[in-house]
Amino acid sequence: MPIFKGGAVVIKGHDGKPFELTEQTWRHIVQDNSRKYLEAHFDKIAETLQHPDFILKSPKENSVKAFVKFFDDFYILNTVTARVYLYVLVNVNNRRIRTVYTNPALKGWEQEWKKK
Repeated sequence: MPIFKGGAVVIKGHDGKPFELTEQTWRHIVQDNSRKYLEAHFDKIAETLQHPDFILKSPKENSVKAFVKFFDDFYILNTVTARVYLYVLVNVNNRRIRTVYTNPALKGWEQEWKKK
């Protein structure tokens, strides 16, 4: 669980610049029953921003990008592990995290950057 100071937590991105996750956004993410498991994976959210496998461009909003990282052993429930892509969607203009979710496949957004 992140420690919020002043209503937000700051996570350094792959470019060394900070991203902000507000407490309100975090509550919205983990209060959704289908994403409650993300509460135990804050470290992987930070890892995805710091060391993404892909950065994808939103087809609808120029200011939104998805930082994506593949995990072989992502615990969805206490007993279930999954191979998933973790998506951290950010607004690059104000450097705020908008949402976080997992998906078993890489979406069809346009690739802006790929880890070598």
